[in-house]
Amino acid sequence: MHIDFAALGLVAGVTLLACVALVTLVSLGARLLDAGANGSIAPARRAGGYAVLGLAGLLILFGLYLVIPAFHS
Repeated sequence: MHIDFAALGLVAGVTLLACVALVTLVSLGARLLDAGANGSIAPARRAGGYAVLGLAGLLILFGLYLVIPAFHS
């Protein structure tokens, strides 16, 4: 049996990078939607928070598309 360690390392690296990107996007979206001390959110921050969370959702859907073969056959 032959193991291609270069391909294994590439998959591990891309997986780690995608996980860090996803966690960063979700935490940034939560931070933008945080009300703060006065209890109100500026409309630009609210829109930015929802946009960043939507981008995180798209990243999750793209990952599912890559993993599930029925989506791209």
